[in-house]
Amino acid sequence: MKSRFVPPYYQFHLYLKLQTLKHGDKGVEDYYQELIIGLARCNIHEDDQDTCARFFGGLQGDIHDILDYKEWTRFSQLYHLALKAEREVQVHQQQ
Repeated sequence: MKSRFVPPYYQFHLYLKLQTLKHGDKGVEDYYQELIIGLARCNIHEDDQDTCARFFGGLQGDIHDILDYKEWTRFSQLYHLALKAEREVQVHQQQ
C-alpha cells in the first residue's frame, strides 16, 4: 500500500529532513520529539550510541557546550541532561 500511494520523493524528503534536523529555537523536548518521530517515519532503528550522536550533534551551541563536560552512557541520560542544561541556559539568559 505504501509503495502505491506514497510518492518516491516523499521518503527522500523525510530522510533529508532527519539528516538536517537541528535544535534551533525549539525547546529540547520539541527537538527530541521531532527526532523520535523522524526516526520512526524513516523506519530507522539505531543503537543508543548512534542516536546519541545524532541528538548531540543537532543541539544548540550553549547546551552542546554544557553537555561536552558531562558523562552519559544511554540516550535517555543524554536527553535528561540536555533538559537540565536548557534550564541552566535559560536561567543565565534571564540574569
